[in-house]
Amino acid sequence: MLTETDEVFLYNLTLSRQNNFNNSCIGHFLDYKPHHFARNNEKIKKRKKRNREFQLCVATETHIELYDLEDGLLNKLCTVPIFATLTAMEKLPIDGDCAFLSLVTDSGNLTICRFALNSGKIRLITFHNEPLGRSGLRRLAPQRGIVADQQGRCLLLSALERDKLCFQTQFVDGHLQLSSSLQLSEPELITLQTVCCDVSFDNPKFASLQINLIDKSRQLTFYVLDLGLNQLSRHREFTLPGDVNFLMPLPSLEKYSINTRGSGEGLIEDEEINPFVLLGFDNSISIRDCRGLYNTKVNLPRREGRNATTVIITGQVHTMKNEFLVLLQSDLGDLYKVKISPDNDHGNVPAVSIMYFDTIPAAQGLHILKNGYMFSNSELEQSYLFQFESLGNDSDPSKILTSKLPDAHLSFRASHCLENISIVDELRGLNPTLSGVPLEAVPFNLLVQNRYSKSALKSNVDFQELVSSPLPDNATNIWTIKLSTDLRHRLLFLAFFESVLILKIENGSLEELNNSDNVFVQQGDNTIYVGSMGHNSLIQVCENVMLQIVAENDGSYKRRLKWYPPAGIRIVKAACNASQLVLALSSNEIVYFELNQFEDIDVLSEYQRKAEFDEAVVTVHLAGGNRCNFLALGLEDSSLRILSLKRSDQESFLETISMQILLAPPNDVKMLEDNAGIFLHVGLSNGVYVCLQVDRLDGRLFHNRTKYLGSKPVEISLQGKVTLDRKRNALENGEDDEDLLNTELLGDSTTTCVVLRCNQSWASYWTDGMLIVRPLVSSIKGSIIKFAPFESEEITFNGSCCITTSGALIIGRLKDFPSTDEWFTSETIPNPGDERENRPNEFPNSAYRSRRVIVDKGHSKLAFLIDNHVTKNESRFSVHHSSKRYLSQDEKLPYAIMENSRCIDACVATFGNNKSYIVTTDAGKKIKCFEVELKKDDTQRYFKLTYLHDTPVDEVIHSIITFKDKVLVALGANLVLFGLGKKQLLKRSISPLPPSITKITSLSHWQGKRLAVGDAKESVMFFLFSESTSVFLPLADDTTKRHVTSIQFVDQVTVIGGDRFGNVWMLRLPREWSKIIDENLPYFMSKFYRGATGPSTTIQECPLKLELACHFFINDVPLSFSVIENLNMSGRAAVIYTGLQGTVGSLTPLVTMKEVEFYQKLEEGLRSVEDLSSEEGKADESELAGDADNFIDVAKNKSPLRPSVEGAFSIVGRDHLMYRSYYAPVRHVIDGDFCESFFSLFSDEQTALTQKIGFASTALVKDRIAEIRRSYL
Repeated sequence: MLTETDEVFLYNLTLSRQNNFNNSCIGHFLDYKPHHFARNNEKIKKRKKRNREFQLCVATETHIELYDLEDGLLNKLCTVPIFATLTAMEKLPIDGDCAFLSLVTDSGNLTICRFALNSGKIRLITFHNEPLGRSGLRRLAPQRGIVADQQGRCLLLSALERDKLCFQTQFVDGHLQLSSSLQLSEPELITLQTVCCDVSFDNPKFASLQINLIDKSRQLTFYVLDLGLNQLSRHREFTLPGDVNFLMPLPSLEKYSINTRGSGEGLIEDEEINPFVLLGFDNSISIRDCRGLYNTKVNLPRREGRNATTVIITGQVHTMKNEFLVLLQSDLGDLYKVKISPDNDHGNVPAVSIMYFDTIPAAQGLHILKNGYMFSNSELEQSYLFQFESLGNDSDPSKILTSKLPDAHLSFRASHCLENISIVDELRGLNPTLSGVPLEAVPFNLLVQNRYSKSALKSNVDFQELVSSPLPDNATNIWTIKLSTDLRHRLLFLAFFESVLILKIENGSLEELNNSDNVFVQQGDNTIYVGSMGHNSLIQVCENVMLQIVAENDGSYKRRLKWYPPAGIRIVKAACNASQLVLALSSNEIVYFELNQFEDIDVLSEYQRKAEFDEAVVTVHLAGGNRCNFLALGLEDSSLRILSLKRSDQESFLETISMQILLAPPNDVKMLEDNAGIFLHVGLSNGVYVCLQVDRLDGRLFHNRTKYLGSKPVEISLQGKVTLDRKRNALENGEDDEDLLNTELLGDSTTTCVVLRCNQSWASYWTDGMLIVRPLVSSIKGSIIKFAPFESEEITFNGSCCITTSGALIIGRLKDFPSTDEWFTSETIPNPGDERENRPNEFPNSAYRSRRVIVDKGHSKLAFLIDNHVTKNESRFSVHHSSKRYLSQDEKLPYAIMENSRCIDACVATFGNNKSYIVTTDAGKKIKCFEVELKKDDTQRYFKLTYLHDTPVDEVIHSIITFKDKVLVALGANLVLFGLGKKQLLKRSISPLPPSITKITSLSHWQGKRLAVGDAKESVMFFLFSESTSVFLPLADDTTKRHVTSIQFVDQVTVIGGDRFGNVWMLRLPREWSKIIDENLPYFMSKFYRGATGPSTTIQECPLKLELACHFFINDVPLSFSVIENLNMSGRAAVIYTGLQGTVGSLTPLVTMKEVEFYQKLEEGLRSVEDLSSEEGKADESELAGDADNFIDVAKNKSPLRPSVEGAFSIVGRDHLMYRSYYAPVRHVIDGDFCESFFSLFSDEQTALTQKIGFASTALVKDRIAEIRRSYL
């Protein structure tokens, strides 16, 4: 059961944001790299060449992402959620400064904003929210498109119909100001596209491609903004053929010696620039000018064997010193290179030539950068970053069409391999997503299917194996040693029973250390701890002796101190840092040592006073570094104690100053100290992991964070500092260390990490201000026993080594740390049989399209994949396992062909026996049945797919599910249960549907007792299954019409679903009636039904009505819901949903009113944050204008405060409650994305908001927000 109370409260969190990037622009939006600045007289000033446009801004309807492409990689800088529907985005260039972003959303405002860097965090700061009209999306609202003048002088907004608005921009005393809007109304006109023409510093001109609704004609209209008269007016208008479909501006052709002023009687003598545009038609293009002097046409090259129309969908102009490049793309993805040059034979008039360039996936937009790269923004496929290898072969006239022969035609053969460009990076997306099914709950593994491929989404830290070596049996522990003078680890210790193996790390290899002088104890005693201290000292602690060993300059080792415990007493635990050593004895005593240096000699001295306890000491630890003021102890009486080690307080030295009673005896304790504070990681014997914070001044323990990991005691290994994904690409590609250090303005991307071991391994680390605990997954054989950090010349970051139960030493690297922006790691599953997918510079071009992913509940981690052929009447069947590969037993291929099949829907059934059957509904009005068998031998796993029979039906079936040991389909106006027969499926029962149900889109059942039916227009209807008659009786329906896309039972009275407008809702059967049905079914039947199978006795179709429990707008079409119990050992169920545009989200139930009240108060506070009147929350726009002095403040972590602009906190001024209540009021759902925006506030804003809503501290608020991700996801 997900919940048992009448009121349900859910916490919505977007785990993977949608990927339909329908807006993009390039520019220089943010200064953060060292070469963006030059130091002079201790002030930071910008270089003249620093504003080269190497940054990319892409946006979906819900968020904006910023990338840096300067190094030839898609390096993500930040992700900014926009709690509104973004309709248009454009760069507003500023000469010699970072560009602004102009946004148009459903808030009814024009937003001018800019990225700002402060304290290592990038924020989008709003400077203007200019009202345009009412909120929402309307045909007459100027939200269709936005274009900016190339000099940044004005913005033009266009509506789909009639209206255009123009805003002038100017800087006054360093302030960006917007003028009042200039409106131009043109009734009966539909605007298809608007562009800004290149006129240099003349009056700005714009060109629009429009449809006249009166005569249905298409026209090209030029508009001019007269800066002197402050007037926007129509300049010229030209009627175009009806097949025109594309418009793109061209650079000023006068710069390239092209005659733009005509000749003879048509010669124009004024000095105004005559702008040109490129128009796309069916199978041709032409260039036109503003004055109507030129109309130069050339046909498009066409693919061989293609008779369909070729149209241009996007294009890009790239200007160089003496020429410019025009790239166009057709609807097939073919790129054309267009060259416009002076025709020397006809008075230098423009001449156009076109040639085939390359073929890439169809794009929403193309962007060419000055460093030789091109970004292709694809809305429905992966987006790619390309590098130009050449500009094509212009020397072969047989491959070029020119405007000198406007009626000439040319065909070409599209290349499957890129010729003139190469792929250097890609931006993966899941749009459009068809479905998502979970394969594992721990670690969480989601299989997502989109139109072209399948992807495995994993939310875990990956341990990448690099080196593996066998070991003797029964290794118990592992340590790696690095002295204070070492850059890398030098020794590796492996502990066995009464022995230890010492390996020397040198020149990328491991060799056994020569211990001929018996410096180390290697036999006859159990080594329990090894560490390093001081300048060159090593500490080896055995049960019966402690050794101090000194590393000499010649590489040898010398024993300096040998300490024995009292007779009959053993050493049970030990810990040390650079100057302190603590030993825990079996007599419940603590012995303390401190190291001092005299003439560069490490001298270890014992503190004569000992700490004694009544209970046995289970674990001890000291924080790393030079010295720690506190000692952490775990005792057998389930207590955690902090002892003082302060030199300034000798009275309380080795005395308990803080204590915490735990739920179970501690099994392991590790203390870590960094800039954020001192953190104590505790593993309990009952499988619970606890993280506490230690006060630096008095040792007080606070901020208790817990996570249940399993049934075994939790052991903790220190990994130390790890590098998160932000710098990983740069490090792996060998970027200069000095450059990396200078990028610290973006914030420290290293964090402390500990590895937790219980039933399986976990990683605990800090990211985005949150403590995150994720499963640690590897492909190594056996489970991990112990972990230790490992750093060598070859492994410079995130290196780790471990010992496993299979008796192996593994050296590898930790990678793919989930963060709030990138919660999942996406791994593309190759389509079986598509050999070209793994070839460089080739795109997947499968003949099959994904159709269904179905999960067999009887086989863990296994899914069946069904794809339909694009042209043939056949389907492809394959088996996917998270770690194993299946081949067809007959053909020995990774797939099997289902002939004469075009799958619509599918399910797995057993039909009452131990076999598995694949039942598919076919586009040919048939139900097909196949038997699938899974087999394995010593080296390979196989599947065998056997066709059984077809069952003809009267119509195409769109939904089929397994119901008990049968399959249930919606056939016509009936629900039909089918059983297995010898020659076809047999009808076991037929239940008539109410007349209102016309098209069923989704079916779901609860344990074979109740059925939920989702209709395309009539919402959800519950049915009760009668065991005696095997028919379905209408039980309850909804009071509101909903266009259902997917539904799923949560418990026996609750169903969750979504509609095609982007709403997620939860409907419930009244619990009192559900109790009556379960306890007194005969009474219920007699009250509402005539007989066992008769219709309802009421005039309504159903006797009961469903109640709306929750409602929420996610701005994506939900297509699948999955209820996952105990997700990542959370102890709480969660609903995972996927959306059409690539959204993956979670809905977590809040089970206590204390939780609900906290998040509700936080939401209300964030919605009213605009009302904060603190003087610290207001500042002048110049503080974020990007000047040099301000950057010094940013670099010193001085908070640049947010400008006092209405709607600045919400960026675009959209009311959050109205946004989440787009179609119906939000009900009982907390917006977790909105709550996490608390982290994006400035520190003073966080403090003011925390005080306003009455919370104790900002740290408490942050921890409660992070608890959902840490504990329940």
